[in-house]
Amino acid sequence: IILDALDEFPENDGGQEKLVNVLRELGSNTRLLVMSRDIPAIGSLFKTDTWLDIWATDEDIKTYIETKLSSGRLAHHIKGRDDLREEILSGVTNKADGMFLLAGMHVDSLAETTNRKSLRDALTNLPGNIWEAYDIALKRVNNQSEDRQELAHRVFGWIAFARRPLTVLELRYALAVEPGTTTLDLDNLHDEDFLLDICAGLVIKDETYSQFEGFQQSGVIMKFMHKTTQEYFHDRRCTEFFPCIQETITRTCLSYMSLGDFELPEDVGITDNDNVLRGLAENHSFLHYSSVHWGCHAAGPVEHSMEDEIIAFFTDGINSANRRKVANVFHKGTVSSKAPVSVHFAMDYGLLHVMNVLLLRGKCQCEEPLLLTAVQRGDLAVVKLLLGQDNVDPNIRSPTSQQTPLLYAVDEQGRTPIVEMLLQSRRVDVNNKGKNGWTPLMIAASRGIIPTAEALLKHPGIDILARDDDGQAAYTHACHSGPDNG
Repeated sequence: IILDALDEFPENDGGQEKLVNVLRELGSNTRLLVMSRDIPAIGSLFKTDTWLDIWATDEDIKTYIETKLSSGRLAHHIKGRDDLREEILSGVTNKADGMFLLAGMHVDSLAETTNRKSLRDALTNLPGNIWEAYDIALKRVNNQSEDRQELAHRVFGWIAFARRPLTVLELRYALAVEPGTTTLDLDNLHDEDFLLDICAGLVIKDETYSQFEGFQQSGVIMKFMHKTTQEYFHDRRCTEFFPCIQETITRTCLSYMSLGDFELPEDVGITDNDNVLRGLAENHSFLHYSSVHWGCHAAGPVEHSMEDEIIAFFTDGINSANRRKVANVFHKGTVSSKAPVSVHFAMDYGLLHVMNVLLLRGKCQCEEPLLLTAVQRGDLAVVKLLLGQDNVDPNIRSPTSQQTPLLYAVDEQGRTPIVEMLLQSRRVDVNNKGKNGWTPLMIAASRGIIPTAEALLKHPGIDILARDDDGQAAYTHACHSGPDNG
């Protein structure tokens, strides 16, 4: 098995390490060759394996350059001029530093010259590293008209900061959205080849098949020409070119979801998941991305700066419920005829500030107590936020299971951090009884969940002698749990 460019595999949630581990588990008869840039994080995955440093020779680089010189603009300049050809081969090879990528960028830069003199001048000023080469490529972008510059920078921003690769259609529609409008003007769509042209070779199309968030999308994606291009724009040029990129993406996503020309049928059922997802995505190219990822872009500083816009999206107008319902389809992957309550919707996307504002405004009409939902999800940040609200009862019971948040946290195999957070609230009743009269301490003791039991025992209000419906105390349950459970 040959795995090329491991460094370009998504790093989210330890993706590279997981992939390598899966390949290692294929068996002793498997032979694995992995290629990657020399990056410490990847090197640590292969400490005991055989390494081979691969570096392009000058002859390799020259062969590559010859191929690029055989066609295109430079072919005209060097026609019948072997001396100029040799100057290019020698000059580019010396500056390429053993990298095909850098050699290719040098040749592309030389191709922008207008005559042989300007070509020679450019040849003497070739950059010596990849970052300087990107600076020169960016100058070519910025030498265009103001409109083209601005559009190219928008393309760079979307590709650099999108949460996953964007298909060509997704990018075109994202660029076409005009915040504040209620319709999408299809005449505002840009031709894909035009977008590639204004980006001066820094962006390419990649025909691929991908499965995004469990929903299949096939097509062509737009991406940077190389992993280092992503690093250049995301890390080195972020502050200069994209100071408000997360706000821009958030506003675009909200605007697209607010267009109002899509809705779910009233009688849609959970068995219609795939058909609904497919139909919505096929007819509305940017709906899948905006529904799933807008909250990731909004969480943090953006939800403060765009507070009014985000809350208006949740609550304003006759279509607000439908907007939440449609977004929920993609975000959770399930179809429901009901729209999620605004504060629940904010919690689903991790928007703590927006949640706080909605709670202060009394927007919390949930069927299931919000605190219990947060505990069930193990969402420590939301639990902390809710416990700080005067109108949130830490002892509230579920209307269906009659569990309190503390009982549920202990019952779920002892979510100790959540338990400790709940115990910090002075209002929590540590001895509240659940099914069969069991207290949280009895549950922890019966299951041998020592960290949770210790946290409960430290609480000043704990009643270690409390009895359940059968007259048994927590220590009796601890004895019954056996020595294997501590």
